[in-house]
Amino acid sequence: IKPRRAEGRRSREFRRLMIQGLGKEYVPLALHSLGGVQFGLFCRRAILHDVESVNIGDVACGVGNVFHNKGAIAAFVQMRARNEKEGGGSSSLTQEQTSKRPATAKSVRMLFITAHLAAHVKNVEAR
Repeated sequence: IKPRRAEGRRSREFRRLMIQGLGKEYVPLALHSLGGVQFGLFCRRAILHDVESVNIGDVACGVGNVFHNKGAIAAFVQMRARNEKEGGGSSSLTQEQTSKRPATAKSVRMLFITAHLAAHVKNVEAR
């Protein structure tokens, strides 16, 4: 028996409902499924231009580490860091002090993970 590679009807419907529920203000950055594990990562349209990169990875941990009944999905997102002038946060600095500071060129890196792992106390080692 081979695991199903094609996306099923329920998975497509769930993805459609996620997009519809969030509305036009949000844009999907990553939509991925691994068996019954669904992953959706969305970004506000207003800050989409700050997203530098998105990478997706998955690991099947089911029977023989082949079947997709267990596993994990992760998304690594890198975004341009925002400074105070761009509305990145509140600050007690005056306008003159902030204008003298150089703009930041750093990035913010985030990792989002979802997983469906083996249940029960006896499977702690497997998790």
